[in-house]
Amino acid sequence: MFRVFPIAILLLAGIVSAGPAKAADTIRAYTSSALSPLSRGHEYEMPGFFHEYVAAVMAEAGIALEISYLPWRRAQSEVTGGSGALLFGATRTAEREASFRWVTRLITAERAFLTTGPRIDSIDAARGLARIGARSVHARLLEARGFTNLDPGVGNSSFQKLASGRVDAVYTVTVRARFVWTGELGRDIADLVIGAPIEASDIWLAASPDFDPALIERIHAASQRLIADGTYDRLHRRYFGDLAIAPPNNPALMPSF
Repeated sequence: MFRVFPIAILLLAGIVSAGPAKAADTIRAYTSSALSPLSRGHEYEMPGFFHEYVAAVMAEAGIALEISYLPWRRAQSEVTGGSGALLFGATRTAEREASFRWVTRLITAERAFLTTGPRIDSIDAARGLARIGARSVHARLLEARGFTNLDPGVGNSSFQKLASGRVDAVYTVTVRARFVWTGELGRDIADLVIGAPIEASDIWLAASPDFDPALIERIHAASQRLIADGTYDRLHRRYFGDLAIAPPNNPALMPSF
C-alpha cells in the first residue's frame, strides 16, 4: 500500500520553509523500516531521519514526494528495475555504483563499539571482550576479522543486554545506538560510552538508472541549501542529540549529474 507523507507537517513544525512554488512534479521514493531510525515508517511521530530530511529536500525543490515502505531488497529492486524512482538510503559502494544514479549524500554512518564501561576505540582493544552484541552486516564485518564471540540478538535486544551486563559491548552504527538507547529504551545517554569510529560508510539518496540528471541537480542543490540554512543540523539533533555529524568517508564522491 502506498502512502504519501504529509510534507505540510514539516512546514507547520518549522523544520523547513515552504520555499518558492514550482512545478508539481511527483516522484515516488522507496525505503524500508529495516533502516530504523533512519527510516522508521509513516505511523511514527518521528518517522525517521531520512524520511523527514528527504521530504524537506523535496519540498525545498518544489517536487511532490510519495514515500513507500517495503522490505529492503524489494525497495532496491523497485528502483533499479523501475523508472524515475528514488531510494533512500543506499550505501554507496563500488559494487553498487553502476546500479543507481546518485543524487545527494544523506549521512555518513560510523560504526563503533558501544559500552557502559571502559571505552573501546579499536578492533584490537575489543578482542579481549567476552561477548559482543552484533548482527547482520555488523556481525559479518567482525567475523571477517576473526571474532567468534558474537551475540546476534534480535531488534533492540543487544542494547538491553548491554544495559544488564549480558554483553560487554555492542558493535553497530553510532546514530542507531544513540537513538535506540535514549529514544526507544528511554535510558540516560550519560550511561552509554561511544568508542572511536572503526569504519564509516557514505549513505546516499539513490535513483533509478534512467533518472533525469537535471532533476538530480535540482534535488542536490535543494539539499545543499538545507545544509547551509541549518535544517540538516536541526533534524540531526532531533534524532541523534549531541552526536557529532560525521564527515564524508569519501568526499570525492559526486552526484550523477
